Amino acid sequence: MVFGPNHMQITVADTGGNPVENSFVTLIKGTSDTTEELYTVGKTDSQGRVSLAFYAESSGPMTLTVSGRNLYPYQSQVEIVNSSVAVDWIRW
Repeated sequence: MVFGPNHMQITVADTGGNPVENSFVTLIKGTSDTTEELYTVGKTDSQGRVSLAFYAESSGPMTLTVSGRNLYPYQSQVEIVNSSVAVDWIRW
């Protein structure tokens, strides 16, 4: 991911590959222990998909968290990088 306005498409599926509806997906990027540079949250649709819009002001890791009823929470890191080239997805 690069600086500036951005979005991330996320699909949540169970261990059998089935989409998980109504999961909460959160992106957080902190600049210190007490300050958040960005925070965005969304809820998956019937296909397990959610699109999160955000504005990244600096490089560094963002924490992606998926949680919901009867789900084990999932957490991963997404890196924001300083790049002169931006890449976008055209279709799935």
